[in-house]
Formats: sequence, structure tokens, C-alpha cells
Amino acid sequence: GLIVTQGTDLSAGRQVGLAAVVAATLLQAMDNANKVFPTLDTVPIPLVILTVCIIGGVIGLVNGVIIAYLKVTPFITTLGTMIIVYGINSLYYDFVGASPIAGFDTGFSKFTQGFLRFGDFKLSFITFYAVIAIIFVWVLWNKTRFGKNIFAIGGNPEAAKVSGV
Repeated sequence: GLIVTQGTDLSAGRQVGLAAVVAATLLQAMDNANKVFPTLDTVPIPLVILTVCIIGGVIGLVNGVIIAYLKVTPFITTLGTMIIVYGINSLYYDFVGASPIAGFDTGFSKFTQGFLRFGDFKLSFITFYAVIAIIFVWVLWNKTRFGKNIFAIGGNPEAAKVSGV
């Protein structure tokens, strides 16, 4: 949303990295000898997805509050957030000593590997999930009041303010 509103989000890549590390540690198999959290039971995939979405949402909320209420430019705000998220990621990953995060639960492998078959046509699960996400975001941006307001702010902030957006 920040780019649509004429901003630059430098922290997005670090947010994706943090989400990947958190998701990977939560999706490790119980019998993995190098499990990051050995006492943690298998976490359901929808809960992992919800967890990383909440993490991204909180970081986005922090960026939004700093930009909107403290009037700090998006470039500076997201540069600072990028560094903070990098630090959080480093602390989280180095918590038990840096080692490759591997040994995923078989449920995760089944969720990500494989194909949907339509006759002779095969569509990978990952591509299918990406299409679902694209459709969701398209509907959010183009068919909801929220999306229209965001585009109004990005297109002409002054006109959006005058019209009550």
C-alpha cells in the first residue's frame, strides 16, 4: 500500500525475510534433531500463515503510524524499520545459534509440493496459491472502499483530504 500512496517501502524485503525465518522455524518436523524450538508441537499451516501475516501487519502499522502521525517521510521511516527488522531477524535466528533451518514437517511438504491436474495440464500448488493471493489483493484494491481510498490518497492527497478520505 505504501507504494500506491507515493511512498517507498525499503523494509519490505526484510519483512519477508523475517516472515520466512519465523515460518520455517514453526514448520519444522518434531523428529528433526536440529529443531529450533524442540518442545514446540507441530504448528498447523493456517496458524503459521496467520502468524506471519500478523507480524507483517504490525510492522506495516508501525510504519503507517510513524508516517501518518509523526510526519516522518516514508523513505526515512522504512529505512529505520528495515534496520530494526534486520536486528529482530538476527536476534531471532541467532537465538539458538545459527544453523540451517531444515527438516520441515511432511504436512508442509504436501502443502507446497505437487500439482493440481486439469487433464494434461498441471498447475503447481505454489502457483495456485499465488493466483489466489493476487485475486484477493485485486479485489481488495479495486472492489472495496478501502482500496479506492488508498488509490485516492496516492493519486491526489489534497483532493482526497478535501473529500474526507
